[in-house]
Amino acid sequence: MAYFEKKDEVKELRDKIKFDPEGAYLFWGEEEYLKRYYLDELRKLISDEGMEEFNKTVLDFLHGDTLKDLEEAVDSLPVMASRKIIEVWGMPLLNLKKDEEKRLVDAVKRVGDGTILVIFSRATELDLKPKKNRERELIKKLSDSMTVTEFPRQTEQKLLSWVDKIFRVAEVRISDVNITKMINLCDYSMTRLKNDAEKLIAYCKFNKIPSVPDEIISLFVKPCAENEIWDFSDAVVKRAKKEALTILENLRIQRLDPIVIVSVIGKTLTAIATVKSAKSSMTDKDLNKLADLKGEWQVKRYRQNMDGWSEERLKRATELTFRCEEDLKSTTTPEYVLVESLVTAILE
Repeated sequence: MAYFEKKDEVKELRDKIKFDPEGAYLFWGEEEYLKRYYLDELRKLISDEGMEEFNKTVLDFLHGDTLKDLEEAVDSLPVMASRKIIEVWGMPLLNLKKDEEKRLVDAVKRVGDGTILVIFSRATELDLKPKKNRERELIKKLSDSMTVTEFPRQTEQKLLSWVDKIFRVAEVRISDVNITKMINLCDYSMTRLKNDAEKLIAYCKFNKIPSVPDEIISLFVKPCAENEIWDFSDAVVKRAKKEALTILENLRIQRLDPIVIVSVIGKTLTAIATVKSAKSSMTDKDLNKLADLKGEWQVKRYRQNMDGWSEERLKRATELTFRCEEDLKSTTTPEYVLVESLVTAILE
């Protein structure tokens, strides 16, 4: 039976990870959250054994890695452990030349005991829905040697139950009407739903209210890329460079205006400076108003991460942000290259 005829690929994947995890995998589809969830499940198998730094190989074809790197990784053995994992990102599967297709199929066939190979395709990188793509010779050959799993958008009923469970575990109540509103605003994306649920829970916990007020749903849950901008801002505040750059890549894929991203960085730096320089007598409510934030819970978030931001660092970061904004309006350098350089510079 060809893989695209299977009725529940995710269940089959779950069973394989539980009982026989070694081998090759191809993850594709629209639901990024589930793809990353099961990738993390496979990563845990390596981290639980220790020696993870020697037995985890990450190859990114968008940043110069090649089939030769993949072949070498497949042919190497785990180091002082029973398993290793190879993650492959950005591989142009449907644009490979004939000789490259053959090399890839051969490499997948050579994946032996102790090796986990995951080819991770973002929604914008691989579309197997058209029949002509699903029936391509390469895909058929790969499906004979690896577990190919589609992660489609989940149904509204499944998302209702999933989001409701997130709130119940946190002991915060939310109505089905508001969950449905969140689902529609988030375009059925589990990543966005989870992020927004956590924001709403944080708000309720901070304000010591037992349930989510109807009127704040539209304040916290925004369509399109605004949810990821919040996560990007949070990564900058925590000075988590790798996380910030990963989110930035997602924003690039969604084609968000770079000016908006730089504006968010500027506002974040201003908020940190405001909270850091405030008099001890000022309340969170006063700081929230002064820094033009969405709630006192954000003031608390900035306070928790201020140690890594000296006045000198804040001043330099603000200057770099202003310069980047000017460059975006005047230079021919690719816009996202400028933004990535900015993030790297202010978080160094």
